[in-house]
Amino acid sequence: MMEKYLPRDVTSEARKISERFRSNRFREMAKEIRIKKRCPLKESFSPYIGGKKKVKIFGMERVAFGRHFIDLSAMKQLVEVGQVRAICDVIQILRKRFSGRATLREILESVNGKIIDILPDLGIYAEPRIFEVGFALNRLRGLKCEQRR
Repeated sequence: MMEKYLPRDVTSEARKISERFRSNRFREMAKEIRIKKRCPLKESFSPYIGGKKKVKIFGMERVAFGRHFIDLSAMKQLVEVGQVRAICDVIQILRKRFSGRATLREILESVNGKIIDILPDLGIYAEPRIFEVGFALNRLRGLKCEQRR
């Protein structure tokens, strides 16, 4: 609290007031969030249609990936198309690692901090964060996963 332009500590007074006016609110317990161990299947999606690779970027909000679309409109953290290009190419590279045994988390952690290193040196990419790649994979409509226990 400010008193004559000088700060004054009123913590003890605030505590006394809060003691007088106790809340009857029920204390909620935090629930444990269990992350499912999903193992993506490589054969569930492909960037190819009739033997031709079809990956087309429509701005920063939508990507055609083979027969499927990835809707990135909810990912407001993307700031340039180079990030979307990198995400698309990383998904194609990671697809080779989808064996049905490795979880999505394990696959993404294997490239965390190394995304730019695994992409071709073309100068058209901006490095996305690993969770943005995961977000795009989760938005890929054709992606099928097996549950690992």
